[in-house]
Amino acid sequence: MTLNNFNNINEEEYYYFENECCNFSNELKSFVKSNPLLTKGLVAGSTLTIATIISPKVRKVTIPTCKFLAKQQLKLLAGIGVLSIATYISSQSTNLDNTEL
Repeated sequence: MTLNNFNNINEEEYYYFENECCNFSNELKSFVKSNPLLTKGLVAGSTLTIATIISPKVRKVTIPTCKFLAKQQLKLLAGIGVLSIATYISSQSTNLDNTEL
């Protein structure tokens, strides 16, 4: 392989990766435009996470708050699970009281 061939390969790879980077950038911009609420949530969450890591004063507030929210979320998901199981059982057409097989 000559040096010119090697340079051509490097240029092709450079343009390929530059193209991919531009495509990723455009896709990211369209994602941000189509999901503004999710994007704001990610930015706020990232900011709170960084502040929690850096500052002990912020940590005193955010950790109990996150624990409380996690417990509430778990209770909500457990309730939805129990409700879906109850709905499934009640929608069965067979008689559950019948002990005959």
